Parts: sequence; structure tokens; C-alpha cells
Amino acid sequence: MNSSFLLPRSGWLRNWFWLLLLVGLLSAVGGTELFAQQTEKPSESAASGTVVIESVSVGVNGVYKVGCWTPAEITASFSAAGSYALELVTVDSDGAPFSVRFDAAEVESSGQHMLEGKFLPGRMEADLRVRVYQQDELRAERSFPSSPFNPESIPVAEKTSLYLIGLVGPDTKAGADSTGDNSQVKGKSWPQNFIQSQQPSLRSEKPTRVIRIPSLGELSGDVDTLKTFDAIIISENFDIPAEAEQRLQRWVEAGGHLMVMVGDRVDEWQVGSLSKWMPLTISRLNNLKHLSDLENYVGKGRLARIIMDVARIEPDSVQGSVELASIEGPVVVKTAYGFGVITVSALDLSREPLASWESLPIFFEKIFNRAYENQSEGTTQGGKNLVHAGVSTLRTQLQGTLDQFESTRNLSAWEVMVRILGLIVLLGPLDYLLTHKVLRRPGLTWISFPLMLGIAVLLTLSRADAMHHESPLLRDVSLMDHDAASGLTRYRVWESYYSPESARANASILPGDSTTRDENDFVQPPRTTWSGTPEENFSGMYRPPGISFGLPTYELGLSESRLSGIPIGQWSSKVMEADWLVNDSDAPAFESNLTVSRGGRLTGTFSHHLPVPLEDWFIAFENQVYLHRAGNNDSELVPLPPGESFDPDGQQATMRSIKNYLTGRQGNERPDQQDVLAPTIRQYEVATTDPYRIFRAATFYDAVGGREYYTLSNETFSTLDLSPQLNMKRAVVYGIANLPVSKTIINDEPLEPVYQKTLIRALLPVK
Repeated sequence: MNSSFLLPRSGWLRNWFWLLLLVGLLSAVGGTELFAQQTEKPSESAASGTVVIESVSVGVNGVYKVGCWTPAEITASFSAAGSYALELVTVDSDGAPFSVRFDAAEVESSGQHMLEGKFLPGRMEADLRVRVYQQDELRAERSFPSSPFNPESIPVAEKTSLYLIGLVGPDTKAGADSTGDNSQVKGKSWPQNFIQSQQPSLRSEKPTRVIRIPSLGELSGDVDTLKTFDAIIISENFDIPAEAEQRLQRWVEAGGHLMVMVGDRVDEWQVGSLSKWMPLTISRLNNLKHLSDLENYVGKGRLARIIMDVARIEPDSVQGSVELASIEGPVVVKTAYGFGVITVSALDLSREPLASWESLPIFFEKIFNRAYENQSEGTTQGGKNLVHAGVSTLRTQLQGTLDQFESTRNLSAWEVMVRILGLIVLLGPLDYLLTHKVLRRPGLTWISFPLMLGIAVLLTLSRADAMHHESPLLRDVSLMDHDAASGLTRYRVWESYYSPESARANASILPGDSTTRDENDFVQPPRTTWSGTPEENFSGMYRPPGISFGLPTYELGLSESRLSGIPIGQWSSKVMEADWLVNDSDAPAFESNLTVSRGGRLTGTFSHHLPVPLEDWFIAFENQVYLHRAGNNDSELVPLPPGESFDPDGQQATMRSIKNYLTGRQGNERPDQQDVLAPTIRQYEVATTDPYRIFRAATFYDAVGGREYYTLSNETFSTLDLSPQLNMKRAVVYGIANLPVSKTIINDEPLEPVYQKTLIRALLPVK
């Protein structure tokens, strides 16, 4: 019996049948390896039931963000006391599994106990695998899926664009419902009205969510847990445990926004620990007789005419901006604290009659700059140009800079599609025409097909070798932030490591001066992690986890700044990042003596002590920038040598409107005239790979107009926006310096970058 009827009779269709069969076999092999990897069993001693993992709780009230360190509490039953180590495994933004292993914890008795750890999810629906070891022997293992449809799974991570506000205080029935119906917000009181009023924002460009925190002392984890929040509101219990208070300070210094509502609790405030480090003074009670200023600030809603006892904020102690004032004095004050913001309200808006005020949610939206407008999907920003394909954030722009190796060339998506189409045409219709119409020998397709395919493979391999570098490469972009008031210096480093061959690499990003620094100098020690983009495209954190065929697990170290066993394919790159915070108060990088003249112009002097000149720099304050340039050309900025002072009010200084300068609008060029807003505007280049322009956009994002002008969001870079500081008696210096701040160790050998840029930013106090 002839079985040829089972195959397609057409020659080129038969070729594709065998090709698809080959692909299916390869996929089956890969799936078998994946199944073997995921069904790895614990050791025989683990099967004895020594440890049983029962449940896991992640995030804060189940809320966490992708790409952010997330606390995890594991409940397990132990049949015997001992020392047990926890390991958490998830995937990074590339879909590669990685593990975080923690120091062993003592379990003093048998029974149910809790182990604590943290993990760094690289995908929104990344599964979490929990392992428990005893003396390096696996005792228990369990995988917890992440799905919005499975009630037994861990919650799905939120996007990095979510602005998360934490309300510190005991949970109540009214306040616990953070996901309920928001159609009846009117008539409800604090905090339910505030919590439910933010539900519509989740569908806007400024998604905001509010959750309750019982107390900062009960919040598990370290400062990484607090970094899940963008803002925290405290309206009671101003005396915080020392360890929790230190975490809170570090969180604010790193860029968090803390709001404290004092009200008439002045006595509690003065004896509480919070008042000891707040940058203002509250001396006594004050009678607030006019609430019309609050109504005018919000812009809508009427309040009863009553007299309230509120805290008196001493005007002379205010080191920032007065957000809301009345005849009796400041009511709401914003001050800079490190790289973060502290807002102090003399009013306690969590108590009546303000607690049930229908316009209360609008007040907080203005405080945190979260006012939004409902927009239908698919609309563009005010008629602006469409976003470049695959690039919707400033962080994605930086990715293009990191992966732009000049000595290698990767094919674009269009080039790949054209070559695939050409291969299909060659192996299909052209082969059919050659064997059936020209040679009239259909049987020759068994020779022509593998011959054409082999030639195509050889040409591709030879072309690929010519397009790629033969040795490892490294590209580095660094950011150095210095706060002159506190002496804190924050470093962030992004690097892309290119490998010419498939390998497993060990990588460490360390401070460049780590050999001369003492461990006590580090407020936050260096830590190397993977780095991802907030996108839905390939290697984006918003992309579904998918299936990774046989990718090995690598390790992310917490006690040392090191990634061990990173799987990197041939001619591929791995993007990493590191950050650390040091106290340089004994040797500050910048010094200043700046004040404001009667005309509102910045005056005084400042200088820097960097070992190299500061280039392409300017200083911004309020709504103006001050340039030191040669002639009247903005492109000819004069470098600032170390130790040399600059006076923004001097003869060599030129003042421009910050919006005019950063958007390319042309204004008056005479320094003695006020800069006027010109009608022409230079659109922001979405396709730029210049780190100077990318971080300049991130630094003054809201000051220029936010997404309305840039058309890109600042997800993951929101803490880098120093726009609020401009109105809090802080001047911002921005520039670039030929100053590497880190050193990279690959496989125990130092690797010098082929491209390195360091952006410098300094916060200078203004009296």
C-alpha cells in the first residue's frame, strides 16, 4: 500500500511539511527539558514531610509593583526545630528565572512558623517559587502562580506607573474597602471618600491607588518595602519606633513624599519622634477662622463657617514653599528633605468637618499632583506626534542608548521580516518553479531544498560573524545626585554587557572609590540587579511571562553586589543596574551660598569639588534657568572648573525661562531683559539616544509640561523628577562630567566600558 497520500503532493508544500515537522520536534525537546526543570523534586529527606509550605503573602495588603522589591511572608509547618534558609525564585524582564537566597533563620520549635524574604518580579504575572533549605539540603518546594483568575494564586503585580499612597492608621470597615463601588463617594467620610475617589484614575494616565497601613512599626521588610509607596500620609501616632522611623527617613531621602497632618494634636506632635527631624517648627495651637482659603485652593466645594484649633507653623522656620496660607499663617507647607518631599498640614483633614467634605479628594490630588482627565483609549496627547513604535517611556529611550554598540550591528525588525519573507519565497515558490517548470524533475526537490536551505544558513552565519564583535563589550550610563543640604550623594548606574558567545556570566557593579570608602559611609550599600523597561514588547516588564525553554536559574546576591550565573546568548546583551547612597557631608561635592534678590532673581555663588570640569551645565530655580555661556549662543556653554565660583546674577550669566530653554523656544537674548515665551516650539525627539537629553527630560519632567510635551511617560523615572524642588527653596544644577563613578567586574575580571557618560545633578539650598 502506497502511503504517499499522507504527504502533500505539491513539492514546495512537501518541503514546508518537513520543515514544520522539524520545528515541532525541536519544540517538543525544549518542552521536555522545561517540564523536567519545573518538576524537579526535593531530596528524599524533603519527601519525609519535615517542612510543608502552606501559604505565601506578598506585597502590602497584596499590592506590589513589577520591577520593585516586594516583601513576602511564607507560612510553613516544621516537624523539627533547626536552622532553615529561604530561597525565592521568579523571572526577570527577559523571562529568565533568578533566585534570591536569604540567611538561615532559627526555628526554635516544631509547628507553624513564618519566614520572611523579598523578591524582584520582572513580569506582571510572574510566578513565585518558594524553597526551604536546611544546611544546603532542599527540604520543601512549592510554586505559587500569579493570575487574576485563580483565587489561590498570588496577586498580579501592578504597573510601575501606579502612584501608590499609604494611609497610616488602624483599619476600619469604611476604609478597608479600597476596591468597592466609587459611584457613591459623595456623602462618605475619610478615608473611604479618598480611597474610592481614586478608582476612576486607574483608567487614566495618572493611575492612583490608596491602601491602608496599620502602622509603620508593623510593616514587614526593610526600606525596600516602603519604596513600593510613592507617598505616605500620617495623621496620628507621631511617635514611631526607632527602626521604623529610620526606614521612613531613608525612604524620604531617596525620593518619597511624606505628608503629616497635625491638627490640634500639638502636644502629641512635640513629644513624638517625627517632630525631631521635620524641617519646620510647630509651637502651639492657632485659631483658624477662615476656611475660604482652603476652598479657593481646591477650587470647588463649600465649607461651613466655623473656627478650628489647628497647629501653628512658625513662618520663619519654613524652609520650603507655602502651599496654602491664611491670615493666621501657613496652613500647608512643602519642604525638601534629601531627594524627597515632606508636606506638613496644620489641618487634620481626617477629622470632621473636613473628613466628609465632598471636595477633599481634590485637595490630595493637588498636593500629590495627581489631577487627571478621563481620556478614551487611542487618543493622542493634545495633537502631539505619535510615539515612536516600541518607545513609550524615558526608560525605554535609555535602553536604546545602552544597547547601541557601535562595533556590532543588529538587524532592525523590518530587515528581519524582509529576510524571512525572502527565505519563504526561495524555499517555496522559487523551488517549485525550478524543479517543476524549468527542470521538470519534481524529484529533484529532495536535493534543491536542503541545498538552498544550507546555502541560506551558511550565508547567514558568515554575515552574522561580520556584523558582531569578537570580544565582550560594556556600555555605561551613570547618574550622580548630590544634596548639598544633607551631604547625601545618590549613585545610579545602568550598564549593558555584550557577550560574543553563549555563556553564563558573573557580574558586579561596584563604586569606583569602594577601596577608599568605609562601610559606615554607605547609607545604602551597592546592589547589582537586572534592569527592565516598562513596555509590553519583547523583554518588557508588562509582557506575559511566556515559556522559557530550559533557561537556567541565576542568583541575585543581597549581601554582595553580584549577579551569579547570568545566562547570555551569543551576540546578546544583558542590561543591569546598581544604586547606592553615601553620606559625603565631610567632603561635599558642591558648596553654595545662594539667596533670592528683591527682584526674584537668584544671586550668590556656588562651586563644585569634582575632580573634573562640569560641562554643558546650567542651574535652575523656580521658573528660570541661569546659563554661563560664551556669547549669545546656548550651545556654547562654558565648562565650570573645580573650585571656581559662579554667580547667577553676574555679568557672565544669562537668564532664560525654563520652558523656553528646555523646549527650544527662542526668547530675548539680552540678559537684562525678561525672557518672553515665543510661539515656536521644538518637539522632543522620541528616538534620541543621548543620555544628556533623556535625563534632562526626567529631571525637569513636570516643570516643562510632563507628557503633554515629551509624549513619553516617566515610569520608573518618576523619583528622578526634581521639578517640585524648584519651588521649595532649592536650586538644581544639571550637567555632565567625564567622571566614571563605578567599576564593573565580569567573571572576576574588570571590564572597561567602550562608552561611558556620567550625568551630574546637585540640589543647592536657597536662603
